[in-house]
Amino acid sequence: MITKRESKLSVLMIVVQVIITLIIFVSTEILFPNNHYHRFNTGLLMGLIVVVWGYFLYKFNLGIIFRTQSLFSMLRGYVVTVSFGCFIMFQEILLISRFQEIHYTFKYVVCFGCVNLIAFIAFKVFFHRVMLSLRKRGFNTRNVMIIADEKGQEFVESFIQAKDWGYTVHAMVS
Repeated sequence: MITKRESKLSVLMIVVQVIITLIIFVSTEILFPNNHYHRFNTGLLMGLIVVVWGYFLYKFNLGIIFRTQSLFSMLRGYVVTVSFGCFIMFQEILLISRFQEIHYTFKYVVCFGCVNLIAFIAFKVFFHRVMLSLRKRGFNTRNVMIIADEKGQEFVESFIQAKDWGYTVHAMVS
């Protein structure tokens, strides 16, 4: 049951992050008022965002709620997602521009990518802090049983003290 709930939450988090990306895409167009674009082109690029960003967010597990995974791992996943996504977006813009006039520029894609990366990081840091706070209060926890010998004593003690990981030690066997 926990696995089903967490997988549904992971998908929801990916959907929210894709929606954030779409909002940033549309908002970035406001920063470039001289762009005269066709709605069809915007629709193509938004479809690209849904597919590519959704795939990379899923591939790098960026929808999960990090308990013990490092911040560096999360940042690396976001950098790769935004970099590949923007690269593919720019390639699509070049392809579209061969068939009709399109005014999206390299500066636009870079600006969009930077704002998107900052928004992803801010979203994840905010959500991570909320979850840490909830876990310290005993919400969203998992019961675990630890099996360890004397060599693992230091880890077990640090594990028990790390309330923000969201694990409650239900039993210990040595």
